[in-house]
Amino acid sequence: MGSSHHIYFSGPYRHQNWSFKNSYIDYILKHPSSVKVWRKMVQSCKYFFAKNSIVAFEQLFCRNEKWRVYLRNQTLKDIRYTSNPLKFWITANIELANCSVPPLISRIYKLNARFSDFSEQMLSYNEFLYFSANVAYLGFYNTIVKNDDGSIVPFEKLVEGLPKLKEAVL
Repeated sequence: MGSSHHIYFSGPYRHQNWSFKNSYIDYILKHPSSVKVWRKMVQSCKYFFAKNSIVAFEQLFCRNEKWRVYLRNQTLKDIRYTSNPLKFWITANIELANCSVPPLISRIYKLNARFSDFSEQMLSYNEFLYFSANVAYLGFYNTIVKNDDGSIVPFEKLVEGLPKLKEAVL
């Protein structure tokens, strides 16, 4: 892939004097309509990123607890679970292979991934549904999905939870 980058924000920002009421700006800040709009807002004014630190990228990969995200052929490394309030907006693909899921879910702002690939995973049914809401293409290798009582979720129930599924490799 392309070059490696660290995600960071630095420098001061000033509260802006908007031509709109602050309540409108706050709503726009907390509810961006699309990734494209969010990126334009952040590029035009760092106030938006400082107040709502969302990083939008196309792909999230995790193999053996080593996380990588990709944005327009660039690899962003060193995504860590720190006190940094970064939130992730995943737009295209998520691939998990032998990774802890709960810390990731707490960091996701929106998940629009249409491609999901799970390998060597143990997921709860709720985690599976969370990652599969928009999935059209699913890869499923040596992965078990369990109910809250510890029982394995039947295949039919998994398929019912994938309303947009077009193709699966099991």
